[in-house]
Amino acid sequence: MARGAWDAADQDGRYLLTALATVHTRPGDALSHHAALAAHGLPLFGHDPTRVDVVSNVRQTVNRCGLWVHPVSGAGVVERLGVVVVRPARRSSAADANGDSGRDAGEAVWLEKRREDAIRRRGHPVERVIWRDLDRPARIGSRVRAARQLVSPAVLDPATRRAVATP
Repeated sequence: MARGAWDAADQDGRYLLTALATVHTRPGDALSHHAALAAHGLPLFGHDPTRVDVVSNVRQTVNRCGLWVHPVSGAGVVERLGVVVVRPARRSSAADANGDSGRDAGEAVWLEKRREDAIRRRGHPVERVIWRDLDRPARIGSRVRAARQLVSPAVLDPATRRAVATP
């Protein structure tokens, strides 16, 4: 790694460089957890920058000097930045909501509204969270529980795969 890349990187950039260097020394392993999120270009929050997680052909999780090696357990992988990386879970897909998507603000709001409406039509509550809420998980939990109470029970119609209210 060029010293200039390290010097120019911010904390998250240095974390990504560390994760990439680590997985390059472990053929057959894939970045996971926060290291995978960094490789996918997703924002990081509340992670330990001294910890790099990978999945490997091991039976149980092992931790040595900040490297956490987890069993693969069917994780889907893709290639990113020249290394193998675990695909982010679908629940992480909204992490880019406030990111720079290249769209103007009006278009971004409209697309987000359509996405939330589609989730609600499937019978799932939606609760918006902002960055400062992430420091208060108990508050998020209570908001999510309250949102569940607002949604009537629904089932998926097998013909349309859409939520329909139960009588």
